[in-house]
Parts: sequence; C-alpha cells; structure tokens
Amino acid sequence: LALDAFRIILYVAGIVLIFAILLSMLVSGKIVRPIEELSRHMKRGSTEMIGESASSAEIDVLYRSFNELMQKLKQADLELAEAFEKEKEANLRALQAQINPHFLYNTLDIIVWMIENEKQADAGKVVTALARFFRISLSRGKSIIPVRDELEHVRNYLMIQHMRFKNRFTYEIEADEDVME
Repeated sequence: LALDAFRIILYVAGIVLIFAILLSMLVSGKIVRPIEELSRHMKRGSTEMIGESASSAEIDVLYRSFNELMQKLKQADLELAEAFEKEKEANLRALQAQINPHFLYNTLDIIVWMIENEKQADAGKVVTALARFFRISLSRGKSIIPVRDELEHVRNYLMIQHMRFKNRFTYEIEADEDVME
C-alpha cells in the first residue's frame, strides 16, 4: 500500500508539475511576447506607434509610454525641421543684405563714371535697370514671384553687369512662354 500510495503521489506530483510548467509558460508568454514585440519594433528604429497589448496592465503601460515617446520624437523632429528651415531663410536674408549694398555701390560707381564721361544715355539706362532691379527684389513682400518677373530681374542685373564689364561677356535668355506665369 505504501508503494502504491507513493506511486500515486508521484503521478499527482508529476501532473501538478507539468500543469505548473504549462501554466508558467502561458503566463510568461503573455508577458514575454509583447515585450519581445516592443523590443523588435524599437530595434527596427520605427517611429510608428503600436497598438495596445492584449496582455497585462503593466505591459500596456510600456506600450503607452513607447507611443508617447514616439509622439514626442515626431514633434521634436518637426520642430527641428522647422527651425532648420527658419535658419536657412535667415542665412539667405543675411547674405542678401550683404550683397545688395556692395552691388548698389558698384552700380552707383558705374553711373558716376558714365556721367563724368558724358554718357548720360547709358547712365539713364543703368539707373532705370537699377530701379527695376530693386523693385522686383522687393517683390512687394512675396516670396514667390512669376517666372516673367524673375526673368525681368535677371535681365536688369545682366544689363547693369554688361554696362560695367563692357564686351567681356554676352548672354542669351530663353524661356518657354508656357512657364511665364
């Protein structure tokens, strides 16, 4: 009887042990699998948010924290891109501010030279081109102007430079009429 009782206890203990192992695998799978999924998602470097886990509340806290982090990263990325764009625009404006006085000084110098050498007609052309050049440069506060105006801007600039550097260069402007507006 003692041997039979021992065998029954052993069978029951084995069944309980197998049941405990299966139960622990099931419970750990419900915890480990979502964490592994979150880990794989993070290793891929994806900034996409992920859905909530079907497991415990603790894992859901991890998922929500990850999603909040991804939202903050996306927002920071947008803010960084915006700051970079603003910096680029500021650098361009600063560069333009440096170029314009130098260009204006050289152009006025050409006009004075023409007047002193009694070339009033040429001086008048340069003054007109300069006035048109700066009118288009101001663009009435617009950042985008039609190609037609941009080409006029280029023509005025080139005319001034052509007067300054007599016969040192030639130019030709070709543009399709369909793109002018």
